[in-house]
Amino acid sequence: MIRVLYVKNLPIHYSNERVNFTFQYLCKGLITKTHKIKNYAFVHCVDREAAQLVTEKLLGLVLDDCRLEVEWARPRQYSNQSRARHPPINFCLNVPLRSRRIVKQLLQSRRSSPPNSDSDSGQTSPQSDEM
Repeated sequence: MIRVLYVKNLPIHYSNERVNFTFQYLCKGLITKTHKIKNYAFVHCVDREAAQLVTEKLLGLVLDDCRLEVEWARPRQYSNQSRARHPPINFCLNVPLRSRRIVKQLLQSRRSSPPNSDSDSGQTSPQSDEM
């Protein structure tokens, strides 16, 4: 279960220790650790119920004229970096991206256009030449 929160819009000058102290003071015993990066932080909670309580306490909190935004953190397996490292099985890495796009466009255009008939192509049948 998800028990990590993503807190955005933290004051950039706050250190990890200050963020940890502030959140621990507000949510006594519910937070196990915090990890601040630039102006956001990941807050690890004891369990999901504790994370829900922490969300309610931190949502809308203003620190140094910065209103905090709190969301559930995305699990690592669903992160963009993880998906980039582990592409789908049927994904061909040997073909350059531009070539894959061109082929994809060609396939889409063939699917959307009606099939060509012999009369449209300007070719005459052998029977009409004999007459």
